[in-house]
Amino acid sequence: MTKITVIVNNPCLEYWYLLHFRNTTKFYSKFDPDLKNDLRKIADLSDYEKSEDYYNEKPDIYSRLNKSGGLAKARSNAKSFNISTCRSEGCSEMKALFDLFDSL
Repeated sequence: MTKITVIVNNPCLEYWYLLHFRNTTKFYSKFDPDLKNDLRKIADLSDYEKSEDYYNEKPDIYSRLNKSGGLAKARSNAKSFNISTCRSEGCSEMKALFDLFDSL
């Protein structure tokens, strides 16, 4: 039997990116302009665009996010999805994916 796990990011994957730099549960109803503007306040993401070109340019998205222990910080900052609070708080379950990788 195959097990499928759904990873929730509310409102979108970019919330996970924000957690690499900030511990927050701020609610964003949409990416653009709200979350996008907050991402762009971070020096390493000041020109952030939701595009393949941006993800691949130098420095690439992985390098930008992992400065100064970004992944460890994001994992620590991530809050699990909770249906009762997800409508009023941001959430990211990406930590679960990395926990799975660690267990392999």
